[in-house]
Amino acid sequence: MLRARRVEIGKRQEDLANDAEVSQKLISEIERGEQSLLAVGIGRARNIARALRWSMNDLQAATGLDLGVEAQQSAQANAPTDLSGFLANPPIVPGGRFVPSAPLSRYGSPKALTFVSDEINRPGIQVVILDNPTMKAGGMAYGATLYVDTMERAPEKGRVYLVQNKDKYEIRRAAVHGGDVWLYLDSPEHGGPPAQLNDLSVVGRVFKFLNPPSDT
Repeated sequence: MLRARRVEIGKRQEDLANDAEVSQKLISEIERGEQSLLAVGIGRARNIARALRWSMNDLQAATGLDLGVEAQQSAQANAPTDLSGFLANPPIVPGGRFVPSAPLSRYGSPKALTFVSDEINRPGIQVVILDNPTMKAGGMAYGATLYVDTMERAPEKGRVYLVQNKDKYEIRRAAVHGGDVWLYLDSPEHGGPPAQLNDLSVVGRVFKFLNPPSDT
């Protein structure tokens, strides 16, 4: 969505980077889905929005990300209004494809696109942005991009899965006790009670994840 907006207003990546006072490398990583806006910091996100001639509210609406800005009663005239056509027909690019993606808290309602290279592309792939720290102990950080294979729904010990727990979605690790499969929230700080397989619906296995670079 950011790339589409940049092209719409006639800017190159270098132009956008200069106007936003960030590196061209960061803009490239964001557009390719290798870096999440959730992890770049509110100051950088605001600069990028301004360089795109968007408000922060517009930026949230375009990406589907919660950047901590309260929605306004009325968005600016140039705010995106209907993304359904863009999401239904992602742009074709060499070396991979764009896949609809959404934060974990809004799973099922994609409002953005993430680039998936041919190297990791597979038929049942879905992309989720981790917008809570429940898997911190598993090596996943806030803002991580998770690649989910929805063809793999039979939990195996030690592997990580996207599951539906009643009316919400979670990332849990599988374990086996006494022949029964249990799934755990894998963070000491945000852990909840384990659940048996019959109490959850497994969406797919997280076969790869990409943490955002450290902002230090």
